Amino acid sequence: MNRQERRKANRGKPKVLATIRREIFTTTNLGDKEVHLDVGRMREWAEKHIEPQKMQIVAEHVKWLVEGGTVTQDRVMGYTINQIPKPILVCEHPEGLGDEIVDGNHTYVAMALSWAQAVQVGLAAPSDTPFVVGYGLTPEQWRPFVVPASQLRKRG
Repeated sequence: MNRQERRKANRGKPKVLATIRREIFTTTNLGDKEVHLDVGRMREWAEKHIEPQKMQIVAEHVKWLVEGGTVTQDRVMGYTINQIPKPILVCEHPEGLGDEIVDGNHTYVAMALSWAQAVQVGLAAPSDTPFVVGYGLTPEQWRPFVVPASQLRKRG
């Protein structure tokens, strides 16, 4: 069958286009330049190689995420709060200058709200330390998931 015959035989059939999509998180908080991380692959790796741990929720960070627009109330209340939470992904700064939540900011805020509600109705004590479950990655663990800027497709 030649090309014309194939085209004629397939006329009217939908074309299947394979697209590869990756969830990329971009931050300037893990070094001196922009870092793009493939958090989909990072999550798959973390689930196989890292034990999830309790991570303290910090009220000031919750406030910063909401006021800065990283987390929207509509998303938290309309979607995140109704899902079974996945552990968040947190990357350590290479120079020990703090951590960055690279996947799970909405989960972090939703868990903070749930914890506050539990305290309000008496299910948790105000002195209890609120936490979220997450995977903490060292620089050596997260660097393999850096995507060079040249590999990113421009949005538009």
